Amino acid sequence: NEKARNPADCTPVKRPEFNRPDPLIYSQSFLMSLGFAVTWDNPDITLQKVVGPLDQNAPPDPALTVPSSSLEADTEYDVVARIWNGSTSAPVVGLGVKFTQHGFGIGVAQQAIGNATANLGVKGGAGCPAYARTRWKTPKKKGHYCLQVLLEWFDDLNPANNLGQENTNVGIAQSPAKFTFALGNQQRERQTIRFEADTFAIAQPGVCDIEDI
Repeated sequence: NEKARNPADCTPVKRPEFNRPDPLIYSQSFLMSLGFAVTWDNPDITLQKVVGPLDQNAPPDPALTVPSSSLEADTEYDVVARIWNGSTSAPVVGLGVKFTQHGFGIGVAQQAIGNATANLGVKGGAGCPAYARTRWKTPKKKGHYCLQVLLEWFDDLNPANNLGQENTNVGIAQSPAKFTFALGNQQRERQTIRFEADTFAIAQPGVCDIEDI
């Protein structure tokens, strides 16, 4: 019976498939679900000038980085995603990374930009963070466009932190500027939408005093 069971008779299961990875990116939707303020200038998504053939796993080059708030229309850029792993025991080989764009708004249709794969090491180890990039030709029509990066893994410990977004301005002045905000509903049910203005930005890290360590 249950009371007479000896714990020593239980055989522990030690198999590698029970170590699940947690690929993640700065995810506004996940952070907002936890009650945090977010920035849409995503620290894990970078835009770069094109200087040669596409290397889908090359890290960003600071010398080639361009501000997403002042992009040229009908121009090619590299979109680089920085990817982290929340797991210290499970790496990821062949992580799928999907890049899409959509117009400025809520519930609007997405357009595919490209796909990449990345090999992601464990947290604190070699290969973490990993990088994935694709080439994006900005629309000819000037306006505000949202880039999204989705990490796709079949056995993710926390799939809620897999979607990151970067807001861009294509061919328009930074200030003052007028935007058309599109609103759509891709669901079958009626939805209530609330608009809020938010100017949150990630602060620069402070200087570490060695005496505080």
